[in-house]
Amino acid sequence: MAIAWTAYDIEVLPWLLLVGAVVSGLYEFYRRGKASASGLDPEGEARQHA
Repeated sequence: MAIAWTAYDIEVLPWLLLVGAVVSGLYEFYRRGKASASGLDPEGEARQHA
């Protein structure tokens, strides 16, 4: 099954990739900020307080 690429698809695809990358980055930033605010490191593990 071949995908019929139209001029519209070729024009929109880079924007979809860009939006996806931005949303992914914002989500990662939000997740890390939320984890650090709750006393967890960015990977979600509890910090070891020496």
